[in-house]
Amino acid sequence: GHNVAGISAKDGVLDEAPGNSVGCGTSGSCHDSLAHPENIPIDPAPQESVSKTGCQGCHFEVSHHSADDTQYRFLEGHTNDNRYVTGVEDDDWEQTTSINDHNIYSGTTSSGGLGTTHSISGYCGGCHGDFHSETGDQGAWIRHPTDILLPDSGEYAAYDPTTTYNNYAPVGWVDPSTPTRASAVVTCLSCHRPHGSDQPDMLRWNYDNCTTGTTDQTTSDGCGCFVCHTEKDGIEIE
Repeated sequence: GHNVAGISAKDGVLDEAPGNSVGCGTSGSCHDSLAHPENIPIDPAPQESVSKTGCQGCHFEVSHHSADDTQYRFLEGHTNDNRYVTGVEDDDWEQTTSINDHNIYSGTTSSGGLGTTHSISGYCGGCHGDFHSETGDQGAWIRHPTDILLPDSGEYAAYDPTTTYNNYAPVGWVDPSTPTRASAVVTCLSCHRPHGSDQPDMLRWNYDNCTTGTTDQTTSDGCGCFVCHTEKDGIEIE
């Protein structure tokens, strides 16, 4: 997941980031791949950050002396215009996890850009903007939606992440400093691991194991979908 220079080669199948809706029009840009062996010069170059690849393609502020300590994991936009991610980083970077020991991601229900929302999904959408949008006259989602509130009724009512937070399918929060049930948000990282996993599509679990009647939702053999969709576990789905 997210091939970066010095760790792995450029993806041999993909020509650009899946779901890329941006495309800055420059061969070798971060929207093409993070694994270019060297920075690709831009002429004229509006900012140094435009030509960064590798880890710094996403983690722009790699210095631990960032001017803005509200930035989450130094995830910042390329044009230095108030576009950055907020959140609360776990003390041991999630080496250990529990209900009270995990990263706290910023989520949003706003349709504004990263400079407005400062959300983790807003950042993912910088390269993967076409992944999770409504399409067609009926507003049907072609994939699982993100940046929506986790409903507190129906099949979702049984899950309250403020009291029984499940790291198997993490949620974000409108205000990361004050998580509440009413402000829990579905994000890209609710299902995907940003730096890859041992499952297809960088998922946190094997989607092929998401069959009804499976109640083991806390191990790699389970199905994280049932963390939120509690009533779909163990029932017939047609």
